Amino acid sequence: MDAMVQALPLVLQPTQGVEYLDPLFILAERQGSLTVATLNYDRTIEMLGELRSTSVSIGLSDSDSSGMSWPNGGIHLLKLHGSVDWRYVDQRREVGFMPERRVRVDPTPETRGSALAVVFGERGKLRAEGPFLEIFRKFEDELSEANELVVIGYSFRDEHVNELVRRWLNAVSTRRVVVIDPYLSIQTTNPAYPSFVSQMFQSAGPGTPNQRVFLMQEPADIGLPKVIAPD
Repeated sequence: MDAMVQALPLVLQPTQGVEYLDPLFILAERQGSLTVATLNYDRTIEMLGELRSTSVSIGLSDSDSSGMSWPNGGIHLLKLHGSVDWRYVDQRREVGFMPERRVRVDPTPETRGSALAVVFGERGKLRAEGPFLEIFRKFEDELSEANELVVIGYSFRDEHVNELVRRWLNAVSTRRVVVIDPYLSIQTTNPAYPSFVSQMFQSAGPGTPNQRVFLMQEPADIGLPKVIAPD
């Protein structure tokens, strides 16, 4: 497992063809800012931000300083499970303070002597060390201010994320979820998807008096522009 985690920076190298995410940047410009939460480790959105000269903030600096900061505009990218360019740094404190583990941005795949700061595995994906609790808390805060959640490429297998979505959707009757997934069926009995998917569609999906969950059975490059249409 450790060898697999350490190989991620080499496997998830930035590639071409990230322009299908342009609608996110259009919406960010229209609104002034946009929050994007991702469970992926790659730098796809950061790469597109560099190409578009648009600010993409991950909340961390390239130092190992504590705390996170977010600018007023641009895209706030919440990397809930870490990133291929994040590394743990063990901080030793002066006498009277406890040591702590922080995370810094280090884009060099060949870095040795520090662990890759990603949350990996099937279970226990809400980590206490590093910035992960703070990032998840920001995700919860940002979601509480939103009326619409667009979901792309998520398998609905992270219980802490599912529960947050469940509480958010149940709290206000006018909130809605749009799921863009060419392989998902509303009436799915596919064991690859957790029961949360069925519950979500059955409780607030098509055929109910108050349809609040919409499924677009299309790839992201087709579905996303329909959800976030240009002015």
